[in-house]
Amino acid sequence: MIEQINITTGKAYTGGNISNLLEAGFTSNEWATYRQWQGENMQVQRGQKGTRITKMVKIICKKENKQKLVPRYYTVFNAEQVAPIEEVATAAK
Repeated sequence: MIEQINITTGKAYTGGNISNLLEAGFTSNEWATYRQWQGENMQVQRGQKGTRITKMVKIICKKENKQKLVPRYYTVFNAEQVAPIEEVATAAK
């Protein structure tokens, strides 16, 4: 099985996120959020649907003065769903 990688952090996705990403059916193993792709001068193509992932984030509960893990949900897009911004701008003209 090929690791599914975030293109900006270089980290591999873990846990149930791997199956979510593999079920999306893309051959590329590179993923990122909409804003991460924009930071790479790439634009998500019109009409593309993202894949939902979950990341557990540590927060500090002020009432109990403890750290807790809280799920945060993100939508990521595969490298096959994006194009360089220049190509998108040219196609729109």
